[in-house]
Amino acid sequence: MDCICKVPGCGKPKLKSDWCFMHSRVVSNLSEAGKLAATMSHFAPSLVPVDVIGFIDSFPKVQGNLALSIVIAMVKEPTAVRAILEFDGGRIFAAGGLTGPILCEALIAAVRVCASTPDRPQSHRDELEQLSRQGVARFFGLASTAMALGVIVKTHDDDSDDAGAVVQLGLTGLTYRITADSSMCCKFVQAIDAAGVAPPNVQHDATGAVAELIQYAECLRQLLRSVGGTVPLGTKQKQKSGYVTDFIVRKLCLGWLAVWSCASTPAMEWEDVPVSRWRALLADSHEHVAELPSAWSSAQASAFICGRPDWPFLTSMYVCLWKEVADVFGETARRQFDGASDVGAVIASFHRRHGFAPHPYVLTRGLQS
Repeated sequence: MDCICKVPGCGKPKLKSDWCFMHSRVVSNLSEAGKLAATMSHFAPSLVPVDVIGFIDSFPKVQGNLALSIVIAMVKEPTAVRAILEFDGGRIFAAGGLTGPILCEALIAAVRVCASTPDRPQSHRDELEQLSRQGVARFFGLASTAMALGVIVKTHDDDSDDAGAVVQLGLTGLTYRITADSSMCCKFVQAIDAAGVAPPNVQHDATGAVAELIQYAECLRQLLRSVGGTVPLGTKQKQKSGYVTDFIVRKLCLGWLAVWSCASTPAMEWEDVPVSRWRALLADSHEHVAELPSAWSSAQASAFICGRPDWPFLTSMYVCLWKEVADVFGETARRQFDGASDVGAVIASFHRRHGFAPHPYVLTRGLQS
């Protein structure tokens, strides 16, 4: 029997729980979602959401074009992202640079691939069923992004004569008409290009890289607020709160951190970066990071929530993912996981069937069945 605190790198003895005295005190002060995230931290590396995996995989191909990077961050759905990037043999990467008309055509191609028809890949429906459990799905995804960029509009009664341009998207059966109007895409691409936001120089130690990312994030936020006056990114309520902007910023910073992580030798060290520094980068409307001790380093926070010391940029995301479980099941879920021995097997089985990890709510229901 392991008598050492479950937090990687802690090494202190357990005290009437899976944690040492210090970590137990921290857990007791967390929200229920935070308690669940800490309880399940050792499974966090196996529960990375499908859109995050897809974005990290795609980002090296698009990192040189900010407008395209923002679009794929908003589209989220891996099947749709692939359709955009593979459109017409990769024409979106043409030497002349991204243009509004090309972006419009690529989005239309993705809409055709992801439309609710008998030919739609089952893998895409599986993606949607997972992503729909994340609150951000209400104002991001292929349909909402294509609408924001004027490529599709919701159908009206007089659209019946244009059946070839009408498609169903998502899980709700909503229908849209393809406009093939590239004017909004042109405005979007031109506004992003004109801003000239330079990519972050993350070839520093961890402290320098975070400082660089914070500066980059602020430039991105200013740009997105400006563009949002022309292109309606997300719902008006979420636009006003800044969450839409924060979500895009987090995705792009995550992409740059992944690029840096792959190229970094030796590995990144986060012990000297206070966890409070990440509050300038994370989409954290519920202030989950603020629940952690302010004196903690990024490595301590990451080990506590993510089960490893080098993922501090995902701390708030994991707590958010567990919020639905906390809201629906309360403390019951934690007691269920405390006594479960087959969690890893359920995650592995889901991954074999679908190719990606289950949302925590799906995992919880799976253990109950």
